[in-house]
Amino acid sequence: MVLLAYELLLNLSKLVKQKEKLKMELSTSTSASAINIENNIFQAALCNRCGTKIYPANQIEAHLDRHQVKDMFLEGELKKLQYSMGRMR
Repeated sequence: MVLLAYELLLNLSKLVKQKEKLKMELSTSTSASAINIENNIFQAALCNRCGTKIYPANQIEAHLDRHQVKDMFLEGELKKLQYSMGRMR
């Protein structure tokens, strides 16, 4: 059980490091890609984190905010695990 908690702790710490990358992604996420629908071509933003094409392109910030909220949740869970592991020692 302690080994499983430690593995979760390591995985969550990697996610916290990805949060730093998210700041860099915001500046690079404005790259556009095309979406073809019924013989029409629409410009879309491409999320560098998950690869999703987002149309309209101005919705990319909301999409990245969702990634950030998920990271903050996981960071909170990581802190809970760190606290629990600290008390087990």
